[in-house]
Amino acid sequence: MKTFVYLYFLISCSCYYDNYISPSVQIIEGTLPILITIPHDGNKILNYVPIRKDTLLNFNIKNDLHTKSIGLDIANELYSLTGKSPTIIINNIHRKFVDLNRDSKSAYSNTRTKIIYNNYHKFIHKEIKNKLIKNESVLLLDLHGFSCDTIDVSLSTRNHKTLYNKNEFDLIFKSSSGIYKSLLNNNFITKINNPFYGGYTIKNISTKFNKNLSAIQIELGNKIRFNKNERERFVKLISKSLKYYIETKE
Repeated sequence: MKTFVYLYFLISCSCYYDNYISPSVQIIEGTLPILITIPHDGNKILNYVPIRKDTLLNFNIKNDLHTKSIGLDIANELYSLTGKSPTIIINNIHRKFVDLNRDSKSAYSNTRTKIIYNNYHKFIHKEIKNKLIKNESVLLLDLHGFSCDTIDVSLSTRNHKTLYNKNEFDLIFKSSSGIYKSLLNNNFITKINNPFYGGYTIKNISTKFNKNLSAIQIELGNKIRFNKNERERFVKLISKSLKYYIETKE
């Protein structure tokens, strides 16, 4: 099954080429009302582009390793469960050149990376707009990683301001089959809006689609990202919860 799904993705993939050689952003089209964004696991080096510099306390130029493979595995697992897949937007540029989860003032330092940054966020906007033509609402999952051994998952919604109504909160956080309790009840140490409140992407996009979009920043700790068995367990649990989320809303 996995071989078939990856072939499906290849056929459905479109790319943005910033230098006409290798893609900076990949868009893997899916039909579910779910969009997965992966901004910080790119390894493409940009020649003649300076490495970002910043004085912010949480400044980071390291990649969120394994978030790309986790996002793709979630898509494959959802396909196995539902026969449909989410759309995935993957940034391939190394984080040291552009940080796509910051506002424009601190995200890039070069005209070329400014174009990549603007296009990435335009693609997110366009994909959500396209999905809303066929669906009443869309769920955005913004995948990240952080260096922590005491917390496995942080689910950030800016104090639930990026969820468009109470029903969304109940489905995702209060239901025993929702994402939060499924992870918690299966021994993943899971926090809400702690230690992360939610970054630029979910803040920006939820203000544009505040009536029919829910956006969650998902931060994954070391135990999940660097342990194959734990990655697989996380993927199965969150995919099962997403299936529940979709079916409950139908």
